[in-house]
Amino acid sequence: MKIVNNDEEFKENAVVLFGSISCAPCKAVTQIFDAIANQYPNVKFLKVIVDENKELAMQFEVETLPTVFFYKNGAQTAKFYGMKGKSYIIDIMRNYYDN
Repeated sequence: MKIVNNDEEFKENAVVLFGSISCAPCKAVTQIFDAIANQYPNVKFLKVIVDENKELAMQFEVETLPTVFFYKNGAQTAKFYGMKGKSYIIDIMRNYYDN
């Protein structure tokens, strides 16, 4: 996942994970996205480190880590909080990005 410090790239097909360096569930979700990213070349996989970007986290009302937003053509299509399994994440990816 590419680490970003602003929301410029959210305006495309993107999965955006808000997480923390010390957050174990954030690391687990990142590993899932890293494992499936090559199946979705038209989607950007982005990560915001909340510890370093508190303003951006506040702008997106992130209160739980990890928080993951899904964007298609710049519009938010889905979001989840906390640890989710690979099958849950793949279902969302298929629903919004397999066309």
